[in-house]
Amino acid sequence: MALKLESGSRKLELEKELARSLWLDRDYGEAIPLLDRLVQAEPDSPELNHELGDCLVESGEPEKAIPYLDVPSMPRQNGFRPEHRLAAPICAWTALRMPWSS
Repeated sequence: MALKLESGSRKLELEKELARSLWLDRDYGEAIPLLDRLVQAEPDSPELNHELGDCLVESGEPEKAIPYLDVPSMPRQNGFRPEHRLAAPICAWTALRMPWSS
């Protein structure tokens, strides 16, 4: 018996939950392609952009992360304060300056 995939907004919400879970579990290789598709669907989402940018930084590709971390605003709910929007670009900039070890 095949599983029926959800359609529409419910499918998008399930994909967001999966992407967030992969990101939190530090499974960046699996999270990046999914987050990339989600960011294409919702390019103005600060959360999705941040998660994709963070995955790229943590995967050793900070130069690719900068466009995703340079979002105009971060959410003010869920404990975020306005100044936190500066933290991710600073981390990416710092990572670019640090030599990566293998």
